Amino acid sequence: MALVLPGGGARGAYQAGVLERLGEAAGNLDFRIITGVSAGAINAAYLANSAGTFAEASRSLSELWGGLTTERVVRAAPLQMMGNVMRWSTQLLSGGVQPLPAARGLLDTAPLRAVLDQALAGPEGALSGVARKLETGRLDAFAVTTTSYETGHAVTFAQRGPGQPGLGWERPQRIGRSARIGIEHVMASAALPLLFPAVQIDGAWHGDGSIRDTAPLSPALHLGADRIFMVSTVRGPTDGTALPITSAPYPSLARIVGVTLNSLLYGHAEYDAIQLRRFTELARACPAAQAAGIRPVDVLMIRPSEDLALIAAEYESQLPRSIRYLTRGLGTQERNSADLLSALLFEAKYTRRLIACGRRDAEQRLDELLAFVTEPE
Repeated sequence: MALVLPGGGARGAYQAGVLERLGEAAGNLDFRIITGVSAGAINAAYLANSAGTFAEASRSLSELWGGLTTERVVRAAPLQMMGNVMRWSTQLLSGGVQPLPAARGLLDTAPLRAVLDQALAGPEGALSGVARKLETGRLDAFAVTTTSYETGHAVTFAQRGPGQPGLGWERPQRIGRSARIGIEHVMASAALPLLFPAVQIDGAWHGDGSIRDTAPLSPALHLGADRIFMVSTVRGPTDGTALPITSAPYPSLARIVGVTLNSLLYGHAEYDAIQLRRFTELARACPAAQAAGIRPVDVLMIRPSEDLALIAAEYESQLPRSIRYLTRGLGTQERNSADLLSALLFEAKYTRRLIACGRRDAEQRLDELLAFVTEPE
């Protein structure tokens, strides 16, 4: 069984809440395959690297998210941010001449790197817990996905146990590669475009894996999953009630960027799950389909019951002044414009609300979740 964790920036705290409640109810659970992308890669790495039980690991992960501050994720020095904005502005207006060094990202993620170094480093080095679990058979595979800025492909780096065959697949705009995953892979997967600097891996620059990850379930399938549990950070469809047509003002830049993030970076999970369910129905109804290589794979997805952007709007004042000044300039205070804010609000009061929301959603579906994750292989 595989655990798949898509991205969402600060909304990754919701995943921690869901997993914590699941761990309390099924503490001896071990996901054989764990994959993640963007903020989900951080959560996936934490769980795959933990030496304790799933209950212990999920509780510790929730505590990590619940104790965050923006300063532990990005360096919000006003002068540095202003300098990066000036570099971009100069580059945009220079006509190709670059009198200043190019900015690699609006925000400096060195604090996040320090947090991951501390959270994921073991006595044998960073992510050594993953290797031990693979060697002892507690884990079959661990994978994170990035986007290569050299090729434009989604690149899934996968680590398997000793003696397992090498991994490699190629699909349109998607490739898979065997690797010993380190913190640089996790940092690259979580590098939000433009906002966070790209990370160099094997000589190429990589960023947020959600950009090109049009098939979030694909890595788990390639690694042999027959059941997939996915925790999304995007709210599901509403009840279908038509919204009243109003004369709305022109959307703010924050609204445009937020909608783009939801659809381009985080919105593929729903479609991919629907497609997988269709193929599974086909495989079970038609033996010829299974003979042709289409195997049935059950998928269960849980997603927020609340709009996490509306929650973020309540805590906008918690942001450091420099970042708050920037986000307000983009229009995050305008109606329906807090989606971007919900991905950047790494503050404890907000993340604890998301953890509570995740726990509540898991509680409401606990019988269904337990039946799914405890079903014999």
